[in-house]
Amino acid sequence: MKNIVALISLFLILANTSSASIEENPIPLIKNLGFNLTYTDSPTFELPDLKGKLHSINEYKGKWLVVAFWATWCGPCKLELPELELLYNRLKLKNFNLIGISADQGDVYIVQKFVSELKLTFPILHDMQGVASSQFQANALPTLYLVSPDLKLVGLASGARSWSSENIVKEFENLIKIKNVDVKFFEAAEKETQVEAPVLEIEQLPEIFVNDKVLLKVKIHWKGEPAKYLVNVPKITFPNEIKLNGDIASASSASANMAVLNYLYPLSFAKAGKFQLGPITMSFQSAAGGKEQFSRHLGIEVEVKERSWNTVFAASIAIFLFIFMIIFIVRQKKGKPSKLVETVKTDWENSVNSIKRLRLEGSKKEYTLELLRLSIKYQKEKKCETIKLEELLEKIRFAGFELSDSELDYYEKELKRSIEGESI
Repeated sequence: MKNIVALISLFLILANTSSASIEENPIPLIKNLGFNLTYTDSPTFELPDLKGKLHSINEYKGKWLVVAFWATWCGPCKLELPELELLYNRLKLKNFNLIGISADQGDVYIVQKFVSELKLTFPILHDMQGVASSQFQANALPTLYLVSPDLKLVGLASGARSWSSENIVKEFENLIKIKNVDVKFFEAAEKETQVEAPVLEIEQLPEIFVNDKVLLKVKIHWKGEPAKYLVNVPKITFPNEIKLNGDIASASSASANMAVLNYLYPLSFAKAGKFQLGPITMSFQSAAGGKEQFSRHLGIEVEVKERSWNTVFAASIAIFLFIFMIIFIVRQKKGKPSKLVETVKTDWENSVNSIKRLRLEGSKKEYTLELLRLSIKYQKEKKCETIKLEELLEKIRFAGFELSDSELDYYEKELKRSIEGESI
């Protein structure tokens, strides 16, 4: 009889030990909740709430925390925030906190009105200067970060999703029972999520003179499924004599087994001499989670030359002759409208009117994309800068970015005004 009792006691001890071991491992729960794994110290910040009171992430130490980045102009965010409100109300009295961080750079009144309309009650902070967004590398909205009670960043989730289902709530309830997060579980998971480092390449620049404006092209490519990688914008060290002369643009292409990213850095050169562009550092990680990794490139050396007097003189003469010819042609044609230009103008107007049906049919995203493509095409024909429009197009296509109705009206009017303002 004593032997039977001893066996039963041993069985119960082993069962409890096994259960405790499972409970202490947060990895399956984090994955079930849809977060990609990571493990690093959470960025620190000090941001005001909507009444101006400053808050730090240290206030939330000791409880599981979800940090949600969003903005009033983000359509998917508007769908996700009510879901987070429901989740917050289910778990706020337990070992759980949730804060929203607005990335809006406008007046706080806009954020206050938006929060009031959605009837959100969880804490909202305003990241007006984009400091926290940069620290967390929240490059797309909405993005959620999962922070453990000891302030370790252990998960991230991009894109809107439902957070109020019974299954999600139960997974969170199981997760927040875990008080201490052991790094060994993440180290074991990291070994399963190692990915090959992307390769960085720099395109050689043409001959450069002082005050030239040149695009530096950085190419990133890797073998394997594109969806398995999360990459960040490469960081380049520039000397003081070389400045970024605008926004960084990007373009991407992918096949089943290869992905290519191109980043374009508009540079201006203020002084003659030899300069080092670089080194270049790019952080990346597996989309399945795991530790942040880095790819590096030493950069390239460039020589910036002074323009010789003969070159400057010849360029000045060429410009003068070009301007003279333009004035001559305009005077010759003054008062004689060109049928060809009238026809081209009409074609552009017809193109604008033809895509309006998409907006009337409720296909807002398709209309936005067509409007921006048309604007880019028009600007290119007029030899105008299109980098910002192309970057906006990329955000809408790949990052869930959405224009408001007022912003759409602005771009539509700008295109029409440009077309109607053409000299004919």
